[in-house]
Amino acid sequence: MLIVDSDDNMVALLTSICVGVDPRVRVHGFGFVQNALDHWEVHGADLILADVDLPDGSSLELIRRVRRSQSEVPVLMISRTADRESILKAARLGISGFVSKPFSVESLHQRLRSLLPQGQVGGSMNLNEHIAAAVSTMVQLPGAPNTAEIIELLQRGQDVSAAELVRSWRNEVSVTARLLAVAGSISFRRSGLPVTTLKDAILALGVPMALNHALALSLDICGQLAHPLLAEKAKGLLAQAVAVADGAYRLALKLGEPAVPCHTAGLLSRAGDLAALKLMQQYCDSGDKTLSAEEIDQALADWAQPLGNQIKVHWRLPLQLRELVGAVHFLPRETVNQSKVIMRAAGLYESGLIDSDDGKWLLRRLGLEGIG
Repeated sequence: MLIVDSDDNMVALLTSICVGVDPRVRVHGFGFVQNALDHWEVHGADLILADVDLPDGSSLELIRRVRRSQSEVPVLMISRTADRESILKAARLGISGFVSKPFSVESLHQRLRSLLPQGQVGGSMNLNEHIAAAVSTMVQLPGAPNTAEIIELLQRGQDVSAAELVRSWRNEVSVTARLLAVAGSISFRRSGLPVTTLKDAILALGVPMALNHALALSLDICGQLAHPLLAEKAKGLLAQAVAVADGAYRLALKLGEPAVPCHTAGLLSRAGDLAALKLMQQYCDSGDKTLSAEEIDQALADWAQPLGNQIKVHWRLPLQLRELVGAVHFLPRETVNQSKVIMRAAGLYESGLIDSDDGKWLLRRLGLEGIG
């Protein structure tokens, strides 16, 4: 799938919406007509979303090339500035529709459902093959925010502040992960500066765009886990992540360390497990399949860590934040970074192992007798 738009924020939002409609889709975003043409010539695409006016020309040239070689590919034009003549030219080239910016995320979500290929993919794969094939795609975590609440915030418009969103989403694992991924990727390309907290991500994107990303996430038709065992497992993992985040935050405050990055790292500490559950649900949906409790546990044991490592890199999380997340699960004894020690202690506290030899050693390192 091709997204052609010079606005990094818009490419990221459109990607979120498309992945929410079909998590199997592979999205390639470009800001220049020539780059999109080069990609099309080699790889083609099942669907194209394109702004009309781009820095090096008009995307109408891309559509002409597509129509000469493969007339069936649906093309949706999305633009703020297109004039009547450009729209008429695009219509003569057989586009599937025109969407004016700013658009309704809900409306575009529904429109894309009719355009994206709906055939089942990978029905003959076993579970491990399915997860392995999906590792390089964008995985949105289960536990989507409430759509009605997001719409209410959108309707309030300029009355909504970044501080209010931080308070509302403080313990929302899926929203935090998605906004960090989007803002981090954009910041990496523009300035190279890291984005390590939910507040940083919202400020980088702006409140309206942050709300649109949250709405796209809430509309993810595969965001909720229909398999009862997967849903129950996700509920427990989300609770664990929030508990680690809250414990790390309290510890950091007590010890005078930066508390917000520790809270963020705690929320992301089960990202690999949650991503694995999401992929297991997709596997079940791909051919009326089911999984036993033993198969779920084995897949988590096999895939949670590699998925966690992969998506932290895919989301372009700063190295400092990645290391804090990793410290929840493992910490070499020679580590001197206080924040990493805090994360490991919070992880052991949540798992009930703070009274183990490792837990007692960590608390001595922190100058504490317990957490609270």
